[in-house]
Amino acid sequence: MCHLMIFSGKIGNETFFMTIFKKISAKFIFCFFLIVFTGLFVYACRQPEDKTLSPEPKLLDMTYPFNKNSIYWPNAEPFQLKKGDWGIKEAGHCYASNEYSSAEHGRTHADAPIHFTKGGRTIEQIPLE
Repeated sequence: MCHLMIFSGKIGNETFFMTIFKKISAKFIFCFFLIVFTGLFVYACRQPEDKTLSPEPKLLDMTYPFNKNSIYWPNAEPFQLKKGDWGIKEAGHCYASNEYSSAEHGRTHADAPIHFTKGGRTIEQIPLE
């Protein structure tokens, strides 16, 4: 009984339990939001998974068709297609051939270091990795 009277006593206009509850709940709410915001901050700052290092290398095909719409360096000759010999030959077989030409600075391409550097590597000397 004595303990009940002490804990049920009033402090100002509030009971002892109300005062304790307010202090605990304020600390609890503060800690709860601190933990939540810290977790969100850590989640937002994490390093993205590096998906480029897969066990099997993959090649990205960035080729575009050769045609009159192909983009070239301003002073380069554009793509040209000359229709060759098409048709049925005297021997009875079908044959079709074309001739094409294009400047090297057009469309998607790779410039080897030798293109800009004396003694640089040629394109076949550059590993695909």
